[in-house]
Amino acid sequence: MKVLLHHHKNYAPHHKNVEGLRQMCAAVGAKLEITSDTEYAKSCDHDLIILNSECISPYELPKNAKIIYGPQYWVFPEGPLVGPRQLS
Repeated sequence: MKVLLHHHKNYAPHHKNVEGLRQMCAAVGAKLEITSDTEYAKSCDHDLIILNSECISPYELPKNAKIIYGPQYWVFPEGPLVGPRQLS
């Protein structure tokens, strides 16, 4: 199994969350990859794609992949439904 963790280029996931995900993947023999490259996420061949801070339409992602959105997506959303993110 191949797992992709995609995050927004300006918001890296918390290091403890990443370490926990690494440990979970190792426990089941899954390969974890972490990226902020949206185009790569749209064309990858991973079994599971985790989008923790950015919403990419499921129609743009590989059809064979399972997708998990959040948790930060719901806290800091941006996109066509809510508009752009305002950084201060």
